[in-house]
Amino acid sequence: MSEPLTTGDPWIDAYLRFRRAWLDGASESELADLATECRRGLPSPTPPVPAAMFIPSDILITSQRATLPRQLVTALWVPESARGAR
Repeated sequence: MSEPLTTGDPWIDAYLRFRRAWLDGASESELADLATECRRGLPSPTPPVPAAMFIPSDILITSQRATLPRQLVTALWVPESARGAR
C-alpha cells in the first residue's frame, strides 16, 4: 500500500484511507472494519462542510471505475441527502 496522504482534515484523511483500502482490493468485511476504526478517531459524528462536499463527490467520481457496495458508500457517515434513501 502506498504512503497515506494527510490533508490535516481528519474526515478527509479517514475517507482517503478508506478509499485507498477499497481501491487496493480490501474485502467488504475489511472495509466495514476499517470504517468502524476510522469513525472512532473522528472528532464529530458528521464532517465539516468542506469534507461533506468532497467525500460524496469523490465517491461518485471514483465509483465510475470500480463499484463500491451500497452499504459501504455510507460506511463513514450518512450524508443528509442519503438519509431518506436508506
